Amino acid sequence: MGADEYDSKLVADYTASSTRWPLVLAHGYALFDNSYQVLNTDNAFYVVNKWPAAYPPPLKKSQAFTGNPAGGPFAPDVCDVKNATNNPPRGPNVQGHLVALWND
Repeated sequence: MGADEYDSKLVADYTASSTRWPLVLAHGYALFDNSYQVLNTDNAFYVVNKWPAAYPPPLKKSQAFTGNPAGGPFAPDVCDVKNATNNPPRGPNVQGHLVALWND
């Protein structure tokens, strides 16, 4: 969203949003730990329409059932599918998870 594309009356709503990209810039666990409400869009299910080498098709559907490194299915609080210590406990600040679709 460009600076001239928002309703100035809603600026507080926009500034409360953060995009963590990549994990080293704003660790997901730190966001949960500091009482932010988080809608997780981690790249575990990231999809790129043009299918570049970094994110090859198809979507890893099996990861939905095995994507939690602590064992079990993927959940919205999973910020790292390889290291369970990077994932916060489930709690009320976890708003859910979205599959990100990059389309440019």
